[in-house]
Amino acid sequence: KFLEECLTSITRQDYQNIECIIVDDKSTDGSVALIKRYLHEHKLDEKFRLIEHSQNTGQLGAFITGGKNANGSFIVFVDADDILLENFVSAHVHIHLQNFPVAFTCSLAYGISENRELRGYVRLGNFRKVPVKVLSQAFYTLQWPWSCTSSMMFRKAVLQYLPEPDLAS
Repeated sequence: KFLEECLTSITRQDYQNIECIIVDDKSTDGSVALIKRYLHEHKLDEKFRLIEHSQNTGQLGAFITGGKNANGSFIVFVDADDILLENFVSAHVHIHLQNFPVAFTCSLAYGISENRELRGYVRLGNFRKVPVKVLSQAFYTLQWPWSCTSSMMFRKAVLQYLPEPDLAS
């Protein structure tokens, strides 16, 4: 439902030195046709690339495919229902380049409903000021004191240390 808006938000980044790798994880909802039409109509063949999985591997499998095919130093994983603010990439890159070495950065993530109503936001805390008891409760109540994946930028070199999961099971 939000795929076209997601792609548009990526094209509107004020930081232009980006590549966008779209991984379709064997969707059956017409996403591939929409993506191909969007890329063709907006002449995005240079900066955007579509990779189609032959079988569904789940979100992690799509992340791995995207990461392995990325040429840049920094990676952002964006889901089809995410919309990035225009300065998302530039703000993250600025922090990465000012504070070397930074493994990843996070930002606020606004939650909106299907009717585009603001449902709230996830706010980062300074973990040094968050009592361990609160962090423990957060894990058990599923209330995360940090941002979701799509509000983060990772240094690609750090992702190489993640273990490769068995996607066959």
